[in-house]
Amino acid sequence: MKKIIYLLNLVVMVVGGYFLYSYLFLEENPISDKFTQGSSRERELETYVYETPVDSAEECSVHEAYDVENGVCFFECANEVECAEIEKTIEEEFGQWTDELANEKSGMHEEVIPENDESLIAQYQVGSSEKITLETGKDSDKNKKIWVEVAELSPDALSDKYIEKFQIFDNKNDDTLAFVDDEDGNGKWRVAVNLAGYNTSTERENKSTIIHELAHIISLNTLQINPNSNKDSCRTFYLDEGCANGNSYLYNFQKAFWVGIPKNTEGGADYSQENFVTEYAATNEVEDLAESFAFFVLGKEGQPNTPTKNSKINFFYQYPELQQIRKDMRSVLTQEIVRARKLSN
Repeated sequence: MKKIIYLLNLVVMVVGGYFLYSYLFLEENPISDKFTQGSSRERELETYVYETPVDSAEECSVHEAYDVENGVCFFECANEVECAEIEKTIEEEFGQWTDELANEKSGMHEEVIPENDESLIAQYQVGSSEKITLETGKDSDKNKKIWVEVAELSPDALSDKYIEKFQIFDNKNDDTLAFVDDEDGNGKWRVAVNLAGYNTSTERENKSTIIHELAHIISLNTLQINPNSNKDSCRTFYLDEGCANGNSYLYNFQKAFWVGIPKNTEGGADYSQENFVTEYAATNEVEDLAESFAFFVLGKEGQPNTPTKNSKINFFYQYPELQQIRKDMRSVLTQEIVRARKLSN
């Protein structure tokens, strides 16, 4: 009798094991498919979860919740149509950053700090492949982090050909965040960042300022501007860096948007919200181009604006090489651009 009971138990165990194996491995199992890889994952049947890695709950939109364990903002949706609608709404919410950026940069100040200024912390030589070597001052992880941000945004060809120095200042008496210049006129530029401004600005403003400064190098390098021409012989547009070439970005921008505009005593135009993306853009043609270029890179294509501001932003789309630069810059930008936050010191 005991032997029969033992055999019956054995049969039950085998049959039960087979059905358990079939459930887990041989048939589609909703539990094993509960999560899928990619930008979205299926958490439950007919429910999807879209998530974005962030550093804090403050970076989530009003349509998202914060998962503290995984460090992500996420939202749930029942189908692809609903998911797309929620994504669109979130994009529109974050798309308002350009208006906020215009206010953030209304007091922007861009002044060259002398190389012998006592606030100079470190100076680096920029070599091939965007590698930096400390020349003077004190090295730090913060300095390197800032350079990585610059190097990631700067096209490699631009860095290798035109950038020779990287400097870090900490001048609390100057509200300059960053600047670039070709002080000795050799066609090579220095890129400088002032920690006093960098540490008190949002990530969005820091990135947009770096793009603004790179726009100066893109539009004022020796392929665009002839530094050997004088004002009397210049037949296009003359500025401190030299005479703009006939097919240069700056000359075409100046012809399109600055001809006939009354200049003030400082050489700029009277600011108006209808004509300039930021107050600082009204400083002169050079700053207007650089500010408009930053909005070209960071703004969503086709984003509503005033006709003149739209024309200035869309100006850059006529150049395939600038469209590629925009694409490359945006590829390294993260949600930090639209999920603005203050940086820690």
